[in-house]
Amino acid sequence: MLLRRSALWAALGIGIVIVIRTLGVLTPALLRASSLVVRLSAFLLLASSLALFLFFVVFHRQNPYEREEVLTPSYLAAVGTGMVIVLHLKNIFLIYGFHPHFFSSWPRQLEASIPWVAALFTLVYFSSWPETMAGTGGEDRRRYVTPALWGALIVLLVRTVVLINFILKPGVPWFSGLPRLTAAVLIPVTIIGSGLIVRFLLWIYRTGGGLK
Repeated sequence: MLLRRSALWAALGIGIVIVIRTLGVLTPALLRASSLVVRLSAFLLLASSLALFLFFVVFHRQNPYEREEVLTPSYLAAVGTGMVIVLHLKNIFLIYGFHPHFFSSWPRQLEASIPWVAALFTLVYFSSWPETMAGTGGEDRRRYVTPALWGALIVLLVRTVVLINFILKPGVPWFSGLPRLTAAVLIPVTIIGSGLIVRFLLWIYRTGGGLK
């Protein structure tokens, strides 16, 4: 089932992002050790976002619970993740020395806002899941969906900190742009929030979302 496979890929992708972001804060020199490491990290981040994008697209198209209320939120989540994919493509172009006008004309404020918007749309997606709780299997879904909803909220709060930091001190509009101490404090918070979402995705992978 494509939904299950895409959920597994998305879970693995989030795990990869957590590892790279953590290494980027704790040992930033490691990720800049060579051009090969820089390029590998960039492509892994792109692949991770593509995996999550695929999950939202598959969920939207299959609508496994046959609830109209989840269609728009899953579409928004796919759009938000798609915007992050464009950011990763921009970074890869820059790594290889390409400077397309399409990217160079972007204001820095837009680049800083996109990850926040993506996190917001992901929260909206999980907020729509209570519509699937009615009927058989609702209680089982709640055990995985509610923590994932809290996880999405945690990720949004972390992204809010990153965005506020960029507004107050314009610089790097990513997690690595935070002061070292702030980033070190937020790492375990991010791991917890992302881990709750990964738990949800692995549940989808194992059970198909509780559907037969």
